[in-house]
Amino acid sequence: MATGFGNGFVFTQQPNWDLLREIGPTYSIRGCQHPERPLWMAFIFDKAAERDGRRVGITNPDAIAAPTTVVTDASHLDNASRQALGNMEKIVQFLDKDQLRQGLGCIHLCLEVARRSEVPTFFFAADDEFVNLGCRATPGHWDECAAGFTDGMIRYQKGKLTLCVGKEPFSAAQLEKCRRLKGVQVRPPSKEENRKCRVFYGFPVELWPPDAGDPEEVFGFETLPFQSVNDDFKIVFKQKAK
Repeated sequence: MATGFGNGFVFTQQPNWDLLREIGPTYSIRGCQHPERPLWMAFIFDKAAERDGRRVGITNPDAIAAPTTVVTDASHLDNASRQALGNMEKIVQFLDKDQLRQGLGCIHLCLEVARRSEVPTFFFAADDEFVNLGCRATPGHWDECAAGFTDGMIRYQKGKLTLCVGKEPFSAAQLEKCRRLKGVQVRPPSKEENRKCRVFYGFPVELWPPDAGDPEEVFGFETLPFQSVNDDFKIVFKQKAK
């Protein structure tokens, strides 16, 4: 079983909490603020995830998985972001892999939170097995993302999606469909990319917002997990799922 799982949203500008609640009444939201830094966090989860967490003794909101069923309205995105998101959806369809579907759900959620919060948004999710994702968005724009999965990784950067996979377990026909997408590159992962996929919290640390400070210092990424979230951050917003 994976250990050290954590996920959450990071902001270096104060989010619009009132608009963020409009993400839906079926989701619980916890908003936190650092006492000394211009730094905020949000944790979003539904009733089922919270219930399942409590059943195994998990009560920290950062250790309850965010929903991957939120679908953002792509009409609010600029053309480049909308095309890239559409390509990501097609890649998930072509490769038919649960980890990629979950990653796509995280991207949709990050884009929707940026839209609702009205500030630059960073979302991370990671554990000590295969979850390793960092995603950055600003209102109306998908900035960048990197996510590892058991058979490779996918990265969005500077308007281009790069799918890094070997020959297994996907067929040549599946990968060829991905190659035909405009703005998508398909190639084997490099040694460095393979290494990054295996580093605990590798992509969250790589894509961490520079203005948010050192993630290990602020959040204690080496703990199980984020003891400093409980110790340092003050809850400033709450919404309980209906």
